[in-house]
Amino acid sequence: MLIAVSLGVMLILTIFSVVAGASWFSLGVNSSLAGPEGMAGAGGFSIDPISGATGIIIVIVALGVIFGLRFFSSGLSDTSIRTLIIGLSYGSLWILFSVFAQPLLSDILIFGSLIYITLTIAFTIGVIQKITQST
Repeated sequence: MLIAVSLGVMLILTIFSVVAGASWFSLGVNSSLAGPEGMAGAGGFSIDPISGATGIIIVIVALGVIFGLRFFSSGLSDTSIRTLIIGLSYGSLWILFSVFAQPLLSDILIFGSLIYITLTIAFTIGVIQKITQST
C-alpha cells in the first residue's frame, strides 16, 4: 500500500515536471564559488535528497542480502534473493521517478524537500513490508 501511494505521487510529480518542460540536461555539480574568496566561514552546505534516498535504498538492500547469506553452505538464501529482486526493481523505479521529478521538487523550496523526504520514508517502509511479508 505504501509503495503504491509513494510511487503514484512520484509519478504524478514526474508527469507535472515533464509537462512543465523541465530540462534534465542541466543537472550537475555547481563548482563555482558562491561568495568572495578568502573569507573565513563563508561557505555553503546543501543536501541532495536524491543521493540520500539512493543511499538509503542501497544500504537496506545490501544489509538484507548480507544477513541472508549462508556461510556454511553455498549460495544465497531465498530471503536474500527476494530482497535483491524487490529492492532493485522498486529502487530503480524510485530513482527514475526521483530524477525526473527533481526539477519540480526543487522549485517548491522547503516543502519540496519535505514532500520528498516523507515520500521516501513511506516508500522505504513499504519496501521493507513487501520484503518481509510471507509469500
